[in-house]
Amino acid sequence: MASSSSSSDPSSSSWKKWLLGILFTVILPAAGHKGGLLLGLKGKIDQAIETVEHVTEVVEEIAEEAEKIVEEVEEKLPGDSKLKEALESFEVLAKMAVKEAKKAEDIVHKVKDVEAEIEEALIKGDKNQAKK
Repeated sequence: MASSSSSSDPSSSSWKKWLLGILFTVILPAAGHKGGLLLGLKGKIDQAIETVEHVTEVVEEIAEEAEKIVEEVEEKLPGDSKLKEALESFEVLAKMAVKEAKKAEDIVHKVKDVEAEIEEALIKGDKNQAKK
């Protein structure tokens, strides 16, 4: 199969679009409200992030187990078997799923980091305004 570079891989671009959508619909409008909206939605954002993180972990676990099963079954089949060829295709798909799940997990961690930075900046901004 072709290499899955993040710029040409349609599934990774969908994750990028998803994150940009969150940024444009939640974070940017919140900037105009001095953090009030963002802080009010923080619980919902955290819940969504946790859900995505959990789903990616489950997908990764399932794909890794599928890889193991395929390898075990492949060892028991003759080399020229059509079933073995089909299993090899499935194994490639399972490996791709693991890769994508890890990418998604990385994105979730980056979003958490950005969220923490924004929250810290908003708190500092509120403290600076309170001093004035």
